[in-house]
Amino acid sequence: MEAQRPPAQWYALLVGVFLVALGVLSLVTNGLSFSSASHPSEFVIWKVNGWDTILWMAMGALGILASARLEAARSYGMFAAIVFAVLAVWGFIDSGYSTMGIFALGTAGNITHAVLAVVGAMAAMAPETVQRSVAARRADQPHAG
Repeated sequence: MEAQRPPAQWYALLVGVFLVALGVLSLVTNGLSFSSASHPSEFVIWKVNGWDTILWMAMGALGILASARLEAARSYGMFAAIVFAVLAVWGFIDSGYSTMGIFALGTAGNITHAVLAVVGAMAAMAPETVQRSVAARRADQPHAG
Protein backbone atom coordinates (compact mmCIF):
# COMPACT_ATOMS: atom_id res chain seq x y z
CA MET A 1 0.00 0.00 0.00
CA GLU A 2 1.27 3.47 -0.93
CA ALA A 3 2.28 5.67 1.99
CA GLN A 4 0.24 8.81 2.48
CA ARG A 5 1.58 12.05 1.09
CA PRO A 6 0.76 15.55 2.29
CA PRO A 7 -1.63 17.52 0.02
CA ALA A 8 1.15 19.68 -1.42
CA GLN A 9 3.14 16.63 -2.50
CA TRP A 10 0.08 15.02 -4.10
CA TYR A 11 -0.63 18.25 -5.98
CA ALA A 12 2.95 18.56 -7.24
CA LEU A 13 3.09 14.92 -8.32
CA LEU A 14 -0.34 14.66 -9.96
CA VAL A 15 -0.19 18.03 -11.69
CA GLY A 16 3.38 17.33 -12.75
CA VAL A 17 2.46 14.02 -14.37
CA PHE A 18 -0.67 15.57 -15.93
CA LEU A 19 1.26 18.49 -17.44
CA VAL A 20 4.15 16.37 -18.71
CA ALA A 21 1.66 13.99 -20.32
CA LEU A 22 -0.19 16.90 -21.94
CA GLY A 23 3.05 18.38 -23.20
CA VAL A 24 4.40 15.14 -24.61
CA LEU A 25 1.09 14.17 -26.25
CA SER A 26 0.75 17.68 -27.68
CA LEU A 27 4.29 17.47 -29.02
CA VAL A 28 3.64 14.07 -30.61
CA THR A 29 0.33 15.04 -32.20
CA ASN A 30 1.03 18.66 -33.20
CA GLY A 31 4.79 19.04 -33.28
CA LEU A 32 6.59 22.04 -31.87
CA SER A 33 5.08 24.79 -34.00
CA PHE A 34 5.70 28.31 -32.71
CA SER A 35 3.07 29.77 -34.98
CA SER A 36 1.09 32.77 -33.93
CA ALA A 37 -1.29 32.34 -31.02
CA SER A 38 -4.04 33.47 -33.39
CA HIS A 39 -3.61 30.28 -35.50
CA PRO A 40 -3.15 27.48 -32.94
CA SER A 41 -3.41 23.74 -33.41
CA GLU A 42 -6.17 21.77 -31.72
CA PHE A 43 -5.23 19.21 -29.08
CA VAL A 44 -8.18 17.42 -27.47
CA ILE A 45 -10.03 20.39 -25.90
CA TRP A 46 -7.08 22.82 -25.82
CA LYS A 47 -5.66 25.14 -28.44
CA VAL A 48 -1.86 24.76 -28.41
CA ASN A 49 1.32 25.97 -29.98
CA GLY A 50 4.98 25.30 -29.19
CA TRP A 51 5.03 27.73 -26.27
CA ASP A 52 2.15 25.92 -24.57
CA THR A 53 3.90 22.58 -25.03
CA ILE A 54 7.12 23.91 -23.50
CA LEU A 55 5.24 25.54 -20.61
CA TRP A 56 3.34 22.33 -19.83
CA MET A 57 6.44 20.12 -19.94
CA ALA A 58 8.57 22.54 -17.89
CA MET A 59 5.91 23.10 -15.21
CA GLY A 60 5.20 19.36 -15.13
CA ALA A 61 8.86 18.43 -14.73
CA LEU A 62 9.21 20.97 -11.91
CA GLY A 63 6.17 19.48 -10.19
CA ILE A 64 7.50 15.94 -10.40
CA LEU A 65 10.86 17.03 -9.02
CA ALA A 66 9.26 19.09 -6.25
CA SER A 67 6.98 16.26 -5.15
CA ALA A 68 9.87 14.48 -3.42
CA ARG A 69 10.05 16.96 -0.50
CA LEU A 70 7.24 18.71 1.36
CA GLU A 71 8.73 22.21 1.38
CA ALA A 72 9.63 22.00 -2.30
CA ALA A 73 6.10 20.79 -3.09
CA ARG A 74 4.56 23.69 -1.14
CA SER A 75 6.79 26.16 -2.97
CA TYR A 76 5.87 24.58 -6.29
CA GLY A 77 2.17 24.79 -5.41
CA MET A 78 2.44 28.54 -4.79
CA PHE A 79 4.62 29.11 -7.85
CA ALA A 80 2.22 27.14 -10.05
CA ALA A 81 -0.75 28.98 -8.53
CA ILE A 82 0.79 32.34 -9.41
CA VAL A 83 1.88 31.33 -12.93
CA PHE A 84 -1.42 29.68 -13.82
CA ALA A 85 -3.52 32.44 -12.24
CA VAL A 86 -1.69 35.10 -14.26
CA LEU A 87 -2.13 33.07 -17.45
CA ALA A 88 -5.82 32.42 -16.75
CA VAL A 89 -6.69 36.02 -15.87
CA TRP A 90 -4.74 37.41 -18.79
CA GLY A 91 -6.29 34.83 -21.12
CA PHE A 92 -9.82 35.71 -20.01
CA ILE A 93 -9.03 39.42 -20.49
CA ASP A 94 -7.77 38.64 -24.02
CA SER A 95 -11.22 37.19 -24.83
CA GLY A 96 -10.19 33.63 -23.98
CA TYR A 97 -8.13 32.99 -27.11
CA SER A 98 -4.54 33.85 -26.26
CA THR A 99 -2.36 35.05 -23.46
CA MET A 100 0.09 37.86 -24.16
CA GLY A 101 -0.13 36.92 -27.83
CA ILE A 102 2.19 33.99 -27.09
CA PHE A 103 0.20 31.17 -25.52
CA ALA A 104 -2.72 29.88 -27.58
CA LEU A 105 -4.92 28.59 -24.80
CA GLY A 106 -8.52 29.23 -25.66
CA THR A 107 -11.28 29.11 -23.09
CA ALA A 108 -10.60 25.48 -22.13
CA GLY A 109 -6.95 26.30 -21.45
CA ASN A 110 -7.88 29.32 -19.37
CA ILE A 111 -10.30 27.27 -17.30
CA THR A 112 -7.68 24.54 -16.87
CA HIS A 113 -5.14 27.09 -15.68
CA ALA A 114 -7.65 28.69 -13.31
CA VAL A 115 -8.43 25.30 -11.75
CA LEU A 116 -4.73 24.44 -11.45
CA ALA A 117 -4.09 27.81 -9.80
CA VAL A 118 -6.88 27.46 -7.23
CA VAL A 119 -6.05 23.85 -6.34
CA GLY A 120 -2.32 24.66 -6.19
CA ALA A 121 -2.90 27.54 -3.79
CA MET A 122 -5.17 25.39 -1.62
CA ALA A 123 -2.65 22.52 -1.49
CA ALA A 124 0.29 24.81 -0.78
CA MET A 125 -1.52 26.89 1.84
CA ALA A 126 -3.01 23.97 3.74
CA PRO A 127 -2.01 24.55 7.35
CA GLU A 128 1.41 23.24 8.19
CA THR A 129 -0.13 21.10 10.92
CA VAL A 130 -2.16 19.27 8.27
CA GLN A 131 0.85 18.90 5.97
CA ARG A 132 3.11 17.71 8.80
CA SER A 133 0.55 15.38 10.40
CA VAL A 134 0.13 13.47 7.15
CA ALA A 135 3.91 13.33 6.72
CA ALA A 136 4.33 12.19 10.35
CA ARG A 137 1.74 9.43 9.91
CA ARG A 138 3.64 8.31 6.86
CA ALA A 139 6.93 8.17 8.81
CA ASP A 140 5.33 6.31 11.76
CA GLN A 141 3.92 3.51 9.61
CA PRO A 142 6.02 0.34 9.77
CA HIS A 143 7.36 -0.86 6.48
CA ALA A 144 5.93 -4.19 5.38
CA GLY A 145 8.49 -6.44 3.93
